[in-house]
Amino acid sequence: MRLQLLVTLAAVVAAAGIFIAKGPPPEETFMKAVADGDIVQATRGLQWYYHLGFRITSGRLALSMAIGHDRGAMVTWLIGQGADPQSLGQEGLMALSEAAYYDRPTAAAALVEAGADLHERSRAGLTPLHQCAKSEWRRRGGAVMLLDAGADIDGRCSLGSTPLHWAAAYGNRDVAELLIARGADVNARNKSGTRPLTVARMRGEPDMIDLLCKHGATE
Repeated sequence: MRLQLLVTLAAVVAAAGIFIAKGPPPEETFMKAVADGDIVQATRGLQWYYHLGFRITSGRLALSMAIGHDRGAMVTWLIGQGADPQSLGQEGLMALSEAAYYDRPTAAAALVEAGADLHERSRAGLTPLHQCAKSEWRRRGGAVMLLDAGADIDGRCSLGSTPLHWAAAYGNRDVAELLIARGADVNARNKSGTRPLTVARMRGEPDMIDLLCKHGATE
């Protein structure tokens, strides 16, 4: 038994040595394939992991890589290989919230298709649509996808604020315009009784103030 184990370990070390001599480490090759959306090469990389007795323990990291490059097909493939979209990524977000915050609509659509929860919540109680509203990317692609899929346009975070509150706070006019056009309540109050217009004034967002006032917002 001991001899067999030593022989197996020697074979693994030898194989690893051959691989390293011929090219970059297998994880680097695998992650590059994920970023490139190359499922064929990623499959080869995953087979290498399996050959060494590993499993896709870095699946969440790979999923973040695929989301970051908006690789919808790769997201689907990784989930099929066992990557868990409900686990937390490096930013402390589940996969759909991560795709929403970084405005990666193709990846977000793949996650929804795979069964990701439109109403999942971050540690701060934010849904994916809230993440779109506060995103520094200030684009609406992810928000459109989420709303089309059935996201709650007036869903509340732990503070009782809607996505429009968050868009007002972060000056995210594109998403705010979308939310209003889709029927968001411009006069919704959060738990402290604050409306989006008041939030915009407190945060010094003149464009948001103008937009909200044009659509009947009051304080």
